[in-house]
Amino acid sequence: MNRFSLARASLVTLGCVVFLHWITSCRTGAPLQSPTQATSRDPPIASGAPGRCDRAQDPAGCFLDRAWLIEEILGDLYQLEGARDQRVVPAALDALATGEPDVQIVALRVIGPFAGAPGVGAKVLPWLLADDLRREEGAAKVLEQTGDAGLRRLGLQFAMGHQGDNRAPPLAGWWRDPARHGLSAYPNAKRYPPGDSARSIGLMTDDPVDRVLAHYREKTSPPPFSAKDHQAREQAKLKRQADGFQQAMQSPEFLQRQKDIQSLMEQYQKNPDPKILEKVQKLAVVPGPELPKLEQAGALDLPLPVIDGSAPMSQAQFLVIEERAGVPLRAVVAYPEPALGKTVVILGFEPSVYAGTPDPRNVRLH
Repeated sequence: MNRFSLARASLVTLGCVVFLHWITSCRTGAPLQSPTQATSRDPPIASGAPGRCDRAQDPAGCFLDRAWLIEEILGDLYQLEGARDQRVVPAALDALATGEPDVQIVALRVIGPFAGAPGVGAKVLPWLLADDLRREEGAAKVLEQTGDAGLRRLGLQFAMGHQGDNRAPPLAGWWRDPARHGLSAYPNAKRYPPGDSARSIGLMTDDPVDRVLAHYREKTSPPPFSAKDHQAREQAKLKRQADGFQQAMQSPEFLQRQKDIQSLMEQYQKNPDPKILEKVQKLAVVPGPELPKLEQAGALDLPLPVIDGSAPMSQAQFLVIEERAGVPLRAVVAYPEPALGKTVVILGFEPSVYAGTPDPRNVRLH
């Protein structure tokens, strides 16, 4: 894209964004629905748009004006995305303010390569906390590359809970209802999408950590513990598993079979007799030692910031609400997040016990 085309696309995008805001301000009442009969597809400039954008008098005209503008903005944003030129960032940031999810998602892609530009992270942050998975994912990808360590931490945390087997069902609004997982929502808390995963729900509040833990602690709950203690618990679990595997592999029967196979292979090298190979094959198919089962991850396998002795996890508190055979079934982690000035509350649950029942009446399409 040459300099003239780049400037034109940026200016057209800015102009369309401004005009889209004007059209939006002309609407009243509920969001405008698609008209059953639309007789014109003329662009607003050719059809005298300012006089047409009256929902009460001409809903079809207002709808078409808006649709045409969105299409224009998307077309220009696609051109700007291909340009990969930092000069397009202001136009893309303005497009974030349109309130149109499709426009905002493409705008976030345009901004992505320039996430480190001054002020970009702060302007993208609200979309990480939006109630729309596509915009949350787009914002997280930008924040992962930003120069602000706090915002980058939020983006990386979001990615941790939204990939692979750890990803929460993308279409299930019911999944984010704590009551379906044996937990309760914290009073007046807001969603914290970076804390969502296949076994957790993220919330944030203005209340301190101690007040949050007091709300969730039950009579049978053990005392809360620090991130350092949590790390020690996880390391102890890994050591138990490693010791179990080593013990199984050092059983006398297994070691003797390995020696027999090695001895036969040495004989075969001196005398390549097919009968020797048959003996080796018979020994090879003998079932090995029974390996210990992996311990369940439980309700504390959560998308959390790095635990390295620094903020915010240095101030985090872990509370196991319910435990069975050493496996946490319900848990809460709370810590102050300086990047937001809020207390983050992550509700954890073991899906094999508290997966919840899908509710077809509460499905959020992203």
